[in-house]
Amino acid sequence: GPGAGPGAGPGASANPSVDHCSGVGADCDVWGAASLRDHSDPHLGNSNNWVAGGALTDTGRPCLAGDPHLGLTIPSIWHEVHLKCRTIHVYGVIFPGIPGVMIGHNEKAAWSPTNGQNVQAFYYLEKVDPARPDHYYHNGQWVKFGKYNVTIPVRGQSPKQVSIPWTVHGPVINRCLPKMPPIPRGAVVSLAYTGNLLSDLMRAVYELDRAQSADGVKQALSHWGSPVQNFAYAASDGDFGIISAGYFPVLKSGKPWELLPGTGEADWAGFIPQGRTPEIRNPGWGYTTSSNERQVGPDYPYVIGSSDNRFCAGWRSRAINEFLKDPANHPLTMESIAGLQACNFDSLAAQVAPVLTRVVRGVPPVSREATAAAGILEQWDFVMRKEQAAPAIWDAFLVCYFKNLFEPWWRWSGLSDLKHFSLDGIHLSSAGWKGAMLAALEAISTPTQESQESQELRVSASVGESAKSARSWLYDPIWGEERQLERVMLFSLIDAVGALEKKMGSDMSKWQWGEVHHRLIPSLLEKKELGRGPYPSDGGGRCPNTAGGAEPAVHGPSWRMVVSLTDPVKSWAVYPGGQSEDPSSPHYDDQLKLWLDYKYKDIHFAFDPVSVPGDYIKEAFTISPVN
Repeated sequence: GPGAGPGAGPGASANPSVDHCSGVGADCDVWGAASLRDHSDPHLGNSNNWVAGGALTDTGRPCLAGDPHLGLTIPSIWHEVHLKCRTIHVYGVIFPGIPGVMIGHNEKAAWSPTNGQNVQAFYYLEKVDPARPDHYYHNGQWVKFGKYNVTIPVRGQSPKQVSIPWTVHGPVINRCLPKMPPIPRGAVVSLAYTGNLLSDLMRAVYELDRAQSADGVKQALSHWGSPVQNFAYAASDGDFGIISAGYFPVLKSGKPWELLPGTGEADWAGFIPQGRTPEIRNPGWGYTTSSNERQVGPDYPYVIGSSDNRFCAGWRSRAINEFLKDPANHPLTMESIAGLQACNFDSLAAQVAPVLTRVVRGVPPVSREATAAAGILEQWDFVMRKEQAAPAIWDAFLVCYFKNLFEPWWRWSGLSDLKHFSLDGIHLSSAGWKGAMLAALEAISTPTQESQESQELRVSASVGESAKSARSWLYDPIWGEERQLERVMLFSLIDAVGALEKKMGSDMSKWQWGEVHHRLIPSLLEKKELGRGPYPSDGGGRCPNTAGGAEPAVHGPSWRMVVSLTDPVKSWAVYPGGQSEDPSSPHYDDQLKLWLDYKYKDIHFAFDPVSVPGDYIKEAFTISPVN
């Protein structure tokens, strides 16, 4: 269980019996400036969920929406199921092979998770004994490495035997990550991962599928271990809320998002008690949401990170919260709640684009094309529609602005290979940039007196004590001079327009976001002919309807679901694919067009197949266990 601490697994004892582990020390004396986590822990699980309480809905009952954002494939990571027997009646999606609904509803409750985003993988710098390279230093003594032996079958070859050194924290990972930044000579890096701890996930899913109330949901999730998930839930009796379920390790010292000393002082001290982990039920404002942002406020007594180093900065959450709290949208209906899943509003654009257009208006014209592009942005409502030019201009500007703003700091920090930061290569949704960099960019571009403290916190966490405010990013550490924000923004727009002209020509009236932004549903088997797309696409990386990252976007809503906890329960759902894994079947991709058009299918939550419309049933069979 969690009491075993980090490294619970092979070789985690203080003095394991192992063979000689030669060559685990690193022959390097420089620790690179790049974050280890950037190379090994990309964000892939961003999602949305929210619940509107009965006080805000037209039915007087809670209504839940969930859309987990994952890597898209066909066949999908999900398989849609309707389970009915004497002890269970539940509908939703499962991971193939897992006997339980991960996201869905029964007759009394509904649930949908988002990634909790708190640190689950902790990296330790282990000091290796130069005289005995099979020993590392921990708690004042030299301890022998454990060894975890793995046999890996290889097609057409003999099986490969791999021996993995293991510390009290977990496995040594240097050899697994060839692109990892350099580490000091005579040291290795180990990984303490909550996923290595025992937990009863299947019991959690089993009880969740049978939960009849908010208390039942909470009891089920008490068995959840890793990864931390923010489970939004709603019950037919009117209760609703969000529970952050899973292990929240607490360190003796140190910051969990940094490389930690492996000598003992930064080991796990335990876990945040379940009664103190983030949770909310029936808030007075009538709704609750999560979109991978930090779940708690500044007064929370435990260190779990911030948008600088782990959590999303809240742009999707802003759009969702603004919609749900606006009295003009009340009462909320299933239709309006489903429509919010199709929201393509970019909250970052709403803050930064007006600053850019004011900058262009306030200086003598230096580029007719940039002035024209600013004019298009000035008329824009910040919705990322595929048929419009403004989203393309905004996105290209943001990439160029991001690069021009921070490139001096990257070079000063030793990141000499900047080929990944081109307009085509940079992924503003990738780990390491999403939180700290884009949050700092927003703070730099839209400084306010109220946000000055948060600006200082953002920059000091990323740059060091010398950076006293977000505006310190404008200092060029290479040339030793301050840059003008207006100049950086203006020339970034000029760069962006030039890049778009190469892609779409010089006639801006013909520019469309969908020309440079597509969705692709790749084949799970990596066979191009079995995939679907690419399709010109709305949305972006900071919209509730996520479609960000690389071009084409292969990450987004893997399942959309809306559930009204009426009696009987009413639900809609869709995912980008179909139930069949056979490409020749009409059910291989028969939900894809619905998904692309922001439409849903009705869920027929019937008590028996006879009650389901005939055209919804391909085949019916009954499973009858022997005896």
